[in-house]
Amino acid sequence: MLVSRRLQENIIYMIEINGQEFKTKDKLTRYVRDILNTATLGESLPIASNLFIQSLFTRHPEYTKKRGSGVLDVKVVTDNVWGKTRHFVIHRTDGSTTDFSYLKCISGKKDPLKDFKAACREAVAQDIISFRSEF
Repeated sequence: MLVSRRLQENIIYMIEINGQEFKTKDKLTRYVRDILNTATLGESLPIASNLFIQSLFTRHPEYTKKRGSGVLDVKVVTDNVWGKTRHFVIHRTDGSTTDFSYLKCISGKKDPLKDFKAACREAVAQDIISFRSEF
């Protein structure tokens, strides 16, 4: 929930996720990044972190599509292509999974340029991996 409060003549935006308030997007980003980086890969997040990330996930611009049949669990895994980057994965009630960007959840906006760049990276990823393995 995004809550705005008027303080004197300045407007302060508070971001509330699962009952916790964050004064800035940066503080929220650091909190989520800490969960991401300290989680055990491939295992369910601890209950408090799991509930927090599920609540954050509801802010995703494509929440309804990504939620699918419903959220059963949240885990942290590394990406399939490079095997280095950590990200959150939603395990749905129907057994399927999907990843999501916590940064999109925080900003609440869809960025077409980022989508385009990601598509370009994905299109050449296998070529880069092949090139690196040859040299």
